[in-house]
Amino acid sequence: MEKAVLQYMVKKLHTVTQYYNSICILESNNTAPQSFQL
Repeated sequence: MEKAVLQYMVKKLHTVTQYYNSICILESNNTAPQSFQL
C-alpha cells in the first residue's frame, strides 16, 4: 500500500474516531451510548 493512501486512511480513521467519541460524549450526557459500543 502506498504511503499517501495509508496516511489518508489514518487521517480518515482519526476523524471518524473523533466523530464517534463526540457522539458518545453527547449520548452519555443523556443515556448510555449502547449503539456505539464496540
